Amino acid sequence: MDQNARRQLASQCFCLLAVLATMLGVISCGRATDRSEAPQPLYPGLHRDMTHCYAALDRNPAPGSRLVFLGDSITDRMQIEEFWPEGGRRVLNRSIGGETVAGALSRVAQGLPAKTTVVIVMLGINDLAQGADPVRTGERLVDLVTAIRHQGEPLVVIESVLPATVAPAPAIVAVNERLARLAAITDGVEFLDLHGPFDDHADVESPLFSDGVHLSQPGCRLRYQLEREFLSACPVELDWLDTAP
Repeated sequence: MDQNARRQLASQCFCLLAVLATMLGVISCGRATDRSEAPQPLYPGLHRDMTHCYAALDRNPAPGSRLVFLGDSITDRMQIEEFWPEGGRRVLNRSIGGETVAGALSRVAQGLPAKTTVVIVMLGINDLAQGADPVRTGERLVDLVTAIRHQGEPLVVIESVLPATVAPAPAIVAVNERLARLAAITDGVEFLDLHGPFDDHADVESPLFSDGVHLSQPGCRLRYQLEREFLSACPVELDWLDTAP
């Protein structure tokens, strides 16, 4: 094959790849804009591996009541053991980076760690960032809370979606309003509004956020302080929780 023929073949291949890339982009965009479809975890491989890892860890539970955190990378990046040292192995961070409500629901369907007494949930931002409808996101969170309650009726503390630069503020507010209504009418469910304390700081320059989405160390500490105060006043006791001021 002479040089001109090779160039012509390369040009044809390039055009074919461009067409395929365009088609894939259209398909991808179509999925992203389907607001009724439940957004799936952003990193399927990581989600699968961490689900198996957590299941293995939970086969040998420590004695005592358990506090379980269920969330995405915002919670996954928190050094839970530093903030709850008295809990030891009874404080479990079962969060996964890129998690969505649908992903968490699939995990909860497989069961919670034994002796789970309280589950703290912060989810929804990855759904909204993918263009999910806030009403449907709120409904999916209601389904998630219901599924958790069916696993031995632990207390569910559903936390508000934090302000973030990756999702429209009105969508975040709409989801939080739905969660507040859920807690007001449902036994065993409490709503912890963290949106207010963080609302004035959701930008890349904030000392409470590292990038407009994830919390900095001061942001993690503020969240922890608000959670501890809230749990100290909750109707369900954690037998290891130090409630002293």
